[in-house]
Amino acid sequence: MYSPSKFSVIISNSYGSDRAAQNFGQATIWYDLLKAEEKVNTQIDFVLHQLLPMMDLENVHNTFMLMFPVMNAMKKRGRGFESYNIFKMCIVDKFEARREEGKSTFFLPLYKPILVLFHLLAMETKDTETICSPPAEYLEWVLQGNQGQFSRHMESGVITLGQDGKTIVAEICLILAMRCKQITEEKRRKVIAKGIRLANDSLTCPYVSGDLCKFARNESQIILSALQSLET
Repeated sequence: MYSPSKFSVIISNSYGSDRAAQNFGQATIWYDLLKAEEKVNTQIDFVLHQLLPMMDLENVHNTFMLMFPVMNAMKKRGRGFESYNIFKMCIVDKFEARREEGKSTFFLPLYKPILVLFHLLAMETKDTETICSPPAEYLEWVLQGNQGQFSRHMESGVITLGQDGKTIVAEICLILAMRCKQITEEKRRKVIAKGIRLANDSLTCPYVSGDLCKFARNESQIILSALQSLET
């Protein structure tokens, strides 16, 4: 019944974004929870090749709502490099082009953490012989005291899309602890401890309860377990 060419602009004008299209993106993580692997991949390809090209990319909030669940499904399937490029070109670059106009967007505080995370994942999904240690600046950035602190309002909005901000930064901590070649033992302990704290904070927040957050809750638990295994 839904046709993006017929309805996307009308729905966006009424609600601010195309909430009908966004359900197709969320379906990727629903199929993941059902362990319906073929349907996950079919849904990812449908969103990438049928829906995304029909969307108004100037509406970066709509693109975020549509694509972040898809990116979270893709990263579990070794498609971090694709996800990074989509996020960079279709969301971050589109927003930056209009920043001088005084524009803002609801999920803007998450842009840098998501960009860092998917850049790290993109590095992992290249030819293993060319993988290099993460940039040192990422280590300094993640250890800043306020990294991983986001408004509860924003967190409760993004967690249904696959990950909250706390878990995004916790996953960055996990990757840095595992892959930074020049990291000192002291900084490694700090990164691991911060990641564990953030993952625990995510799992104990009231907004994590309910079936709509089940995908994000599972991801937080996986990241927490991996960080705890590095602690010993």
